[in-house]
Amino acid sequence: MLRLIGSRYHFRRAVPKDIQPLLRRSEISLSLDTSAKLEARRRAAQLYDRTGQFFDKVRAMSDSKDRPPTPDEIITFYESFVRDTESAHAIEMRLLELKHEREMTEIQVRFLEFNNLVTRFLSIIGPYLAKDTERLETMRKIVKKDLPEARAEAANLAAQVNLLKSIVVDIGTATKSEPIAPVPLTAEPDPRKPSTPGKKLASSGSRSKPLTVSMAAGRFIYPDTNRSEDTKRGTRKALDLFIDAFGDMEVERITGETAGEFRDLLFRLPSTHGKERNGRSIRDEVARAESEKLETISAKTVKNHFSRLSALWALLLQRDLVSRNVWAGWDYHVTKKVERRCFSDAELAQLSATLWAGRTPSARTAAAIINIAAYTGMRLGEICNLRCADIEMIEGVACFQIRPHSESGWSPKTQAGTRIVPIHPELIAKGILSFMKPDQVWLFPDLIVTKTGDRSASFSQAFARLRSRAGLPREVCFHSFRHTVSTKLRNTGHELREIWIDRLLGHEATHRSQGTMNYTSAIDVPNLKRVVEAISYETLDLAIPER
Repeated sequence: MLRLIGSRYHFRRAVPKDIQPLLRRSEISLSLDTSAKLEARRRAAQLYDRTGQFFDKVRAMSDSKDRPPTPDEIITFYESFVRDTESAHAIEMRLLELKHEREMTEIQVRFLEFNNLVTRFLSIIGPYLAKDTERLETMRKIVKKDLPEARAEAANLAAQVNLLKSIVVDIGTATKSEPIAPVPLTAEPDPRKPSTPGKKLASSGSRSKPLTVSMAAGRFIYPDTNRSEDTKRGTRKALDLFIDAFGDMEVERITGETAGEFRDLLFRLPSTHGKERNGRSIRDEVARAESEKLETISAKTVKNHFSRLSALWALLLQRDLVSRNVWAGWDYHVTKKVERRCFSDAELAQLSATLWAGRTPSARTAAAIINIAAYTGMRLGEICNLRCADIEMIEGVACFQIRPHSESGWSPKTQAGTRIVPIHPELIAKGILSFMKPDQVWLFPDLIVTKTGDRSASFSQAFARLRSRAGLPREVCFHSFRHTVSTKLRNTGHELREIWIDRLLGHEATHRSQGTMNYTSAIDVPNLKRVVEAISYETLDLAIPER
């Protein structure tokens, strides 16, 4: 499989269990030395074939009747395999260089052919030019006789000869100094010709480039540090859908009719669009949804996309870049959403008894994520974006550090979301700290990451399928763990301050006075630890597998 580490893709493949004791490792990981996804896939396919050969060779060595291979022999063979792979990359780069050299040679050949054509033209036109010159001399003698016909013919002929001379001189000079480039298909306006009255000739710098929707977002939305990453991701998703349907249009050409057609497309779009890597366009997806009678996206989702575009148009309207906001004032017929609630004890027992069916992430990762949510109340996005470096000992207590990631651009949902969450003793007993590995960035590296960098979307869908198999109603979802924790803490008999609970869950303080804000930031870890340890369950029994 592919893994994006930093800006480079890496190849990763599990070692078959029967030869793991011989190789003393459970997987093979190699850098593909590229940041282009298509190129990475191609190289990964080659490596997949070569690693398969490598595994077969190791099996053959181990099945030898003479003796099994020694570790040194396997290591030597593996090093040879890596060298062959690097050599293949070097050969591939040399092939690309040779291809570039061939293309440059073809360009030079075309230039030489054109120069030969010019030389031939000059050799053909030379004799005719000489004849015209002789005829001009003859006419000059006739002009001396002061004949009106002769004067008119001589003047006409002189003009033709001079023009022809200037053309030949220009071509000859250009040929001697440098190769003549092919004439462009679209001729530039001749500056010697007068412009049409009432129309000003536009120079290259007198007119700015038309502003497209992607340029507008890149200018006014994405660089804005006051906007959250969620807002920027939502804007990018809405624009990707629009550009997929209509192209990167100029903003001043987008009318209410365009917005209405986009609204109609969104309402017919299947709810799975963007969650599956099928490569279909929005119009193909709409046709598929209609033919297969698929569930379409909700009115709330359509409203969210229009809200992102309306916010962008409001900025353009302030700058007089558009005449009106075509995305505002639409009706979405949003029905009342399903009220989410906390889990009951019986529902937690049902969930605990239901087996995890998905392969990615593993059952071990899924159990860990569910347990963290149940014993901390953290949001799914906060859990899925935990790094090994986000687990620290603070005042003698093992804690999760929920904070922005400068390298990936992820940040908590709100300002209050940046916080410290002590790790519940039950999580430590179940082995949550065993997920930390040396040289491992993410606490749960086997999560599927979308092309927009979202680490939680795939798990959210998988949990929804788990809920369905458990026979639980739609009123409970993954976010219900957060409701459950909040309800338990506020109904507990312990003396827990409301402000401590808000701080643990990352809620904004109810009373945002200056004193409250200062006190909230100064809440110490022992108080937060008391809050966490007040969470307990009677029916939730979900063990974290060792492997």
